[in-house]
Amino acid sequence: MAAALLLACAVSAHAGWIGSSVAEASFDFFGEFAPAASRATAGAGAAEPQGAQGLFLSPAVFPDSVLVLGADFADDPFGGQSGSVAAIRRAGAFAFHFAMAASRLYAVEELDERAEATGRVHEPGSTFLSTGISWKFRDFVFGYDVGLATDRITRREKTALGWTMNAGAFWNATRRLNLSLAMMRFGRRESAYVEGGDAKGWLPAEIVLGSATRIDRRGRVRLLADLVWPAFGESSARVGLKWNALPDLLTVKAGTEIDMAQVKWARDQLTAGSNRAWRPQTQELFAVGVSLTPDRWGVDYALGALREGAGLRHALGLRLEL
Repeated sequence: MAAALLLACAVSAHAGWIGSSVAEASFDFFGEFAPAASRATAGAGAAEPQGAQGLFLSPAVFPDSVLVLGADFADDPFGGQSGSVAAIRRAGAFAFHFAMAASRLYAVEELDERAEATGRVHEPGSTFLSTGISWKFRDFVFGYDVGLATDRITRREKTALGWTMNAGAFWNATRRLNLSLAMMRFGRRESAYVEGGDAKGWLPAEIVLGSATRIDRRGRVRLLADLVWPAFGESSARVGLKWNALPDLLTVKAGTEIDMAQVKWARDQLTAGSNRAWRPQTQELFAVGVSLTPDRWGVDYALGALREGAGLRHALGLRLEL
């Protein structure tokens, strides 16, 4: 039911709620910091606890343990790498967050237009830093954090600077259903790396509506469904399955992301014979992975097949509860 509702919303959603593109686009690297635990379900999992790394999906995260630590690393076939660390410290009904990430990307779909604009190959180095707080009240968790981000097109280019705000809510609605709502990466860039460009502008924010549903009596199979509504561009739906193959030890995952731009393209092909095309994207078309949780520590691995036959992306995550 939850997945069907989200997919219906995604199909009816329009393009971004601020615009269709980012002027002098910078700060487009945020998706690279998704945790390996959610990469295995093609990004779905905003309403499913992901440890400290869940801060990159929503700030409404509250740990069961006093201190939770996490680290992730991912690479892609374009030669890009990203890494992140996160920590959550619980104190009563409150929890304090800290997250830091860095990436070096090489995105095929951006190479031509940015090389033409700057005369240099686009190999950005990016960093991100955030801190915040979450509050647990009965079956609800509310979270908020603020962050600072930098983006640089080449080592010789000037660095762009921006600030972000994340806010979210999580609701354990029933024993079978979790729901979440988050606004991620809402903020402004204060400088751009392109000389003469629009120095100020919106960062690529997005609203994420998530659900996690137990679909069997013993709770060993869960359906994850997220609707992502970005500030720029088309919406998408992420759907994943988690199977707790060995209780409290091994979880097997799989998922896919449905890009509404591609749905519209397919519709145009069938109805009007349009030659409309889309640019290759770096999101997972299909992903699989496993999570091992033998005790208070855990390991996550994800393998994603990228869109347009671009190749495979690997991600590895480590978690520790103290």
